[in-house]
Amino acid sequence: MVQVRARIRHAECNRGALNRVCFSIRMSTAKFVEVHVGDVVRLRKTHACGGTDWSVVRLGADIGLRCGTCQHRVLLPRSQFERRLKIFLSRAVPVDPGDAQG
Repeated sequence: MVQVRARIRHAECNRGALNRVCFSIRMSTAKFVEVHVGDVVRLRKTHACGGTDWSVVRLGADIGLRCGTCQHRVLLPRSQFERRLKIFLSRAVPVDPGDAQG
């Protein structure tokens, strides 16, 4: 609904019907962190055992992680994983920055 209103207001501005500032709303697409099975990551919060390093064991809407210290396995929603992610310690698949589209 927001997109339709923005288009109508933009069209009215082009015709000169409105004397106020014309605006347009740009919808951004969600950009996900590129994660692969086998990546080793460090999260901001420590595990109960004291470990901060995790290996990725499952991908999807939820990210499956295995603690590097005690081997405990947890599932985090992708949004929570992206917020808690601090750094990639090692990558399973090399990332080429030239391939990034955006």
